[in-house]
Amino acid sequence: MTVKSNSARYLNLLEKRLDLLLSLTNTLAASRQDFVAMDLNGIERGIQEQEQFCTQIRSLDSEITRIQLSCAERSSLRPCPDSISWPGSNDSSPSRDEQIRLTLGRVAEAQAELKRLNDAHQAMLRRSKRTVQVLLNLFDSHAPIYTAPAPQSSSASYEERA
Repeated sequence: MTVKSNSARYLNLLEKRLDLLLSLTNTLAASRQDFVAMDLNGIERGIQEQEQFCTQIRSLDSEITRIQLSCAERSSLRPCPDSISWPGSNDSSPSRDEQIRLTLGRVAEAQAELKRLNDAHQAMLRRSKRTVQVLLNLFDSHAPIYTAPAPQSSSASYEERA
């Protein structure tokens, strides 16, 4: 595979990753609405979608890393396997490198927005957990006061008055 085809493949993978990040962001935002509406089916659907998007992103990331390492090796540059970056190459076109640079910027923006939403979602879940715990404590403290009514006997008769 040539460097030019590597750069085209890399750009394609970045664009797919960007689309998946945006879809994951939308699903996370929608899950907040499901949570507020207490729509358990919607919450479960959202979680499944989020898991699928994360699996797809991880798969893309391994391909992205493989191409990065290959291009860095060919260019005699130090590889950065822990981050998404483009080592560039003398063999790739300047316009393709610019497209990759711009797409990397959009990916970084999408990741930042997703992190912001995820942090807000985590905070909402922590507050909800505290609220549920308070309600459970309240229920437990009042449980002995309210006892279940005694079951009525089936032999009890009722008379109807005319």
